[in-house]
Amino acid sequence: EYRNVEAVGALDEPLFLIHGSRDDVVPVTHGKALFDAATGKRGGAFVLRTADHVPPVSDLRLVFGAIDAAVAGRALPTLPEHMMTSSY
Repeated sequence: EYRNVEAVGALDEPLFLIHGSRDDVVPVTHGKALFDAATGKRGGAFVLRTADHVPPVSDLRLVFGAIDAAVAGRALPTLPEHMMTSSY
């Protein structure tokens, strides 16, 4: 059994979550619980409104580019409307 929500509090590195809102394997409520547990941590969340458990590679490339920018201290690129950031 994984206790990810409890583990988030012990992280000392940035945490980035990527979740498809149509995921039928891991409910989006689980991603929200992790996001909520990470309050005050560096990082962010990307909710892909049109994705299921396996997001399209094209979406992941954009998200990984945004994560790279965030870690490097650059401004996040503009993402398509179907990608929400830091919100559930």
